[in-house]
Amino acid sequence: MIHYQQAAPSQLAQLEQLWLSVFGDTPAFIHAFYMHWYPRGIILTALDGAETVGMLHLLPLEGCGRDAPHDLLYCYACAVRPDHRGQGICTELFRQAAAIGQCRKADLLLVPANQPLVILYERFGFRTVPFYSIASAGYKPAALMHARLSEPEPSAYAAVRQHCFDTLPYTGFWDPETLRFVLNDLKECGGFALLMQMEKDACAVLGTRRGDTLDLTELAAPAAQRDALFQLLLRRFGCRQLKCRVPFESSLPCRSGMILPHAGNVPESCWFPLDLL
Repeated sequence: MIHYQQAAPSQLAQLEQLWLSVFGDTPAFIHAFYMHWYPRGIILTALDGAETVGMLHLLPLEGCGRDAPHDLLYCYACAVRPDHRGQGICTELFRQAAAIGQCRKADLLLVPANQPLVILYERFGFRTVPFYSIASAGYKPAALMHARLSEPEPSAYAAVRQHCFDTLPYTGFWDPETLRFVLNDLKECGGFALLMQMEKDACAVLGTRRGDTLDLTELAAPAAQRDALFQLLLRRFGCRQLKCRVPFESSLPCRSGMILPHAGNVPESCWFPLDLL
């Protein structure tokens, strides 16, 4: 008889073993994941007697549409032990996840690995949306050795901003006086404005530090330098994660995600998951 519960500490070893058997990640990665997320996330589990045979992780993040941020639960690492598949375990795990999202007024987001999974999740009520994420992998550490961060003069910031945005019709040019006001206002509110010169490229960023998170409100940077810029900012401020609110027309990587909305009618063209872990 299968029964369901949120994961107890006594199940962690079984969860790690199930993850290892289904996804094949290294034991070190799996253990680090649970050490980071178990106190923060929700782990739904299916048990056959005392054996954990299914799992679904709900990771709390923040989503942002055009109007305001709201809570998001990212559905991650759903797995059912091979000898227990075909019994409706996955369906029940997602039914419970949907109920939690409804209770919390939190949208559920996931990224299906293939088309059959898209079809499966559509049966659960998910719909496909574009979303934009920022990856931290792929930068060259050597490039950071030559990078320089500085607080910009308005005219210098305006030049970098206009160079990056001159092909985007929704972005108007800020004259130096307007930009001076924006930068001063941001600084008075505890935010920061920085220029980064790295190799041949100049980057500009506006943002605010909130605890161990950097919240970027504007990013003017060539795509090839973004990863290095993010790493440099995280190191400079001693933060663990970075969130970026940018127009959906930007060239940030876009993938097809699926959403089960509970926080309101989120426009499909401007959905963002904003995490960098």
